[in-house]
Amino acid sequence: MRLKDVLKVDDEVLRASIAAMAEEVQTNNLGGQLFVDALATQACIQILRHHALVTFREKPVAGTGLSSLQAKLVSRYIEENLDQQLRLADLANVARISVTHFLRQFKRRFGCAPHVYVIQRRLARAQRLLTKTPLSIKEVAATSGFADQSHMTRAFQKYLRTTPGAYRTVTGS
Repeated sequence: MRLKDVLKVDDEVLRASIAAMAEEVQTNNLGGQLFVDALATQACIQILRHHALVTFREKPVAGTGLSSLQAKLVSRYIEENLDQQLRLADLANVARISVTHFLRQFKRRFGCAPHVYVIQRRLARAQRLLTKTPLSIKEVAATSGFADQSHMTRAFQKYLRTTPGAYRTVTGS
């Protein structure tokens, strides 16, 4: 929630509530504190309804895992930090949920565990770099976030059934 910039707004309801609170505090009548509390509540509601920008958190659809906003934030974070070591705690923090809950929700949304998703994204980046740049295979591995060239080669063989060199040759780069 954010308050609108309404420094010079003249709100009759707020003015009347504040005046009534001030009078009640000065007169100290029976039940005065209850009345002041009720007026304060009225003032808060007036501020929320007329002077605040309220946005509600997106509710996840049952069974879909991470909400679309959480999924977008996490996938963007992964893409922006693909060449870094990505920790599960950091990914869960981006989604603002616990690590355990994150693991379950991530798998429901993306259909695989986070480490598999990260490897897939690294492979996609490596494929793009092998196809479109003259970078060496070692440089592609580093830029794509693999620990080293052999790690990238093992991932290529496991998921793509080829090697980075063979992939580059076939795609004609």
